[in-house]
Amino acid sequence: MPRMPRFGALFARLLLVCASAAFGEELVFRGFLLTRLEILLGGGLSATATAVAGQALLFGVAHWYLGLRGVSTAALIGLAYGVVYVCNGRNLAPLIVAHGLTDSLSLIAIYSGVARLT
Repeated sequence: MPRMPRFGALFARLLLVCASAAFGEELVFRGFLLTRLEILLGGGLSATATAVAGQALLFGVAHWYLGLRGVSTAALIGLAYGVVYVCNGRNLAPLIVAHGLTDSLSLIAIYSGVARLT
């Protein structure tokens, strides 16, 4: 089987990132987990704030393979995405796009040698 050109491999990985991480993680962490935590905590403003923080911490921990800095960065991004989700009428579409762009740019930086995973 012929080797895929560098651009083709990058493009295939970007599609995978957008399909799995952006869509899947937003659906799980913001769409499902945040809402379930709110319900578990009884609803109201304090429950929403706690649920936003809780899902952000879990989102950070889910990125443990990136090391402590990666966990911290992911948790802060999860916090920002959680706030946007709640303040934007619980619309996942802009978060899926933002997450896809974030991951795609990170992957391009790693793939081109500008950044490292660790």
